[in-house]
Amino acid sequence: IDVALTLAGSDYMDQDLVDGTFHDMLIFGKETYIEERVPNKTIYSAQDYFEWSEARTGVPKPDYVDDLMSPTWEFLYDNLLSGEDIEILLSFFAGGGHYVTLSSFHFEDANEDGNIQEDENAWIDFIDPWTGAPSVANIWDVGLADGLIGVGYNNGASPAWLTMAVTESVPEPTTL
Repeated sequence: IDVALTLAGSDYMDQDLVDGTFHDMLIFGKETYIEERVPNKTIYSAQDYFEWSEARTGVPKPDYVDDLMSPTWEFLYDNLLSGEDIEILLSFFAGGGHYVTLSSFHFEDANEDGNIQEDENAWIDFIDPWTGAPSVANIWDVGLADGLIGVGYNNGASPAWLTMAVTESVPEPTTL
């Protein structure tokens, strides 16, 4: 609880009781917190549909952040395969959003067209901080040019897009 309260503070993620935590502040806060404790040991990577705000974060966009880019299947797959911790942002169709920790995804491309439609058997597994429990949601290609992934959060009651994914990892000792 102490770490969560620290991260929510103005020195890190600057959580607002009304607006929550902005996408770029989550990235900034995580990196700042980690680097203060274990400097220069962590590798970061992020794909973010939204533009980085230097005015909000107080720092230029880090080189590892690909902004104005939806998280891709390949990014998620490669990082899961590497055993990375991946926080994702679900941006709700009705407004607002929610961060969860991705743990796996599964799909069956029934018609073998390379796209995952809503009626195909595809889902993500994640840890939801609201409950602390493992959860599941169906996913699909939204079909837009920007490659957005649709997510049926809350058993489909809260449809969303996957708009950000961020990872951080410590290299293996041999790499260091």
